[in-house]
Amino acid sequence: MIFFVELWERFGYYGVQGILAVFFVKQLGFSQEQAFITFGAFAALVYGLISIGGYVGDHLLGTKRTLVLGAIVLAIGYFMTGMSLLKPQLIFIALGTIAVGNGLFKANPASLLSKCYPPKDARLDGAFTLFYMSINIGSLLSLSLAPVIAEKFGYAVTYNLCGAGLIIALLVYFACRGW
Repeated sequence: MIFFVELWERFGYYGVQGILAVFFVKQLGFSQEQAFITFGAFAALVYGLISIGGYVGDHLLGTKRTLVLGAIVLAIGYFMTGMSLLKPQLIFIALGTIAVGNGLFKANPASLLSKCYPPKDARLDGAFTLFYMSINIGSLLSLSLAPVIAEKFGYAVTYNLCGAGLIIALLVYFACRGW
């Protein structure tokens, strides 16, 4: 279940990130310089907030709650990115939302996975191998499909698919919690 959620989270994140600079230029009318500066600031914010999300998961809300909250915030950010076609100023709120959601989410799946096994359990190495495979599969799928979907069906459809994938992952998470 953790692998499925992580796969779809990475699918959404890299689906958004993989076409974002082109989206800025082609759809929102940014200059290339504006697109690169905005993308760079977004990337810095995304990775800068991970430690805060880890702290929230470890000390305030707990790993599971923080993971779920982060996934919900990410999905909202993905949907908002698609809506920015109608209201371009929304893109900055959407990017901030994605950065906060990623910060809350990113540190917590690995923490949750490590809590599924007793300390020094030999199966933990295999579990982390599968975990990192799910990250790579989600990233590969999204970076392969997002540009094609955006070209064929539009950027809003692509961003909405990223959000929908995360919603499906959350539904699976809630359905499997009792296992």
